[in-house]
Amino acid sequence: MSEGQVFVSLLVKLGLLALLAGTLVRRRHRECLAFPAYLALVLLGDTMVSVWPERFYQAWFWYLQQSLWDAAKLGVGLEIAFRAFRAFPGARPAVQSLLGLVLALTTASVVSVPSGLSHDAVVFEWHPRVLAGTIWLMTALMMVIVYYRLPIRPFQLAILSGFVPYLLLFVTLLNVLRHRGWDVRPWVNLADACCYLAVVSFWTVAAWRKDAMPAAAPQVIRRLSLGPA
Repeated sequence: MSEGQVFVSLLVKLGLLALLAGTLVRRRHRECLAFPAYLALVLLGDTMVSVWPERFYQAWFWYLQQSLWDAAKLGVGLEIAFRAFRAFPGARPAVQSLLGLVLALTTASVVSVPSGLSHDAVVFEWHPRVLAGTIWLMTALMMVIVYYRLPIRPFQLAILSGFVPYLLLFVTLLNVLRHRGWDVRPWVNLADACCYLAVVSFWTVAAWRKDAMPAAAPQVIRRLSLGPA
């Protein structure tokens, strides 16, 4: 990695530590348990690659960590959906239908990729399809929240608002890498690291910020765990 990549990677790790600290100190983990698990996986994977690059800066480890991160991202979206809609029976059928459709389309697009993929096929075909499913899921979730005007915690909304544009940018960078070739990988990696640093910074501010009490009935606040952290 270039010096710029190493420096930005270090900033990302420091940002993840500050974000995890804010999540625990402000008790944000009670709003989405899957999110700190995702952050811990990212921090662990990046640290292993940085400390032992000769062992973990390999294709097999990239496949492993991306699979774990993708599963954790989907878990974040599904958990926020469950927490947001469990107290609203009227919205539940629409949410279940929408999320079911998104998951079905994602599964179909992933399993349609033939087995025995090459490295390029995994990076440029299989992985973007999984990311597209996550983007669809979180975008659909945000649209339903806005449509039904559901009260959710600002940090939960910040999680979704950070993931969607970052994942869109990440897929765009993969397309640039696909069309320009592996020679531009250092620049793509640096751009991705800078974008992720911006998202982590956004999440960190949201994690440490104190939230105002939502305007909702007390019983709804209790069921959604919307009270003061």
